Amino acid sequence: MDNYPASQFNERISDNADYDSYKTYISIYDIKAACRRQRHGKATGPDDMAMEALLYGTNRLYTHLAILFNLFINFGHLPPGFMQSVMIPLVKKQIW
Repeated sequence: MDNYPASQFNERISDNADYDSYKTYISIYDIKAACRRQRHGKATGPDDMAMEALLYGTNRLYTHLAILFNLFINFGHLPPGFMQSVMIPLVKKQIW
């Protein structure tokens, strides 16, 4: 199940236009696939958590994240801490 296609989750969401929470869920394989697609060496966010913590996570971590995200969907609420991000614009020089 390591090759679980992310498109299946997107199809479940798009097919579920009436937002019935019992039909919409995030599986452990969705979390694992999303974490495995992340890149090494990314800067930490406001929580000071490195991306490598998710990259090298185990199924136990992915299970807890799946439960957490499913609770967000079912209750329709995100804590303010999950809505914070730091954006740093990078100006790139064009060489002609």
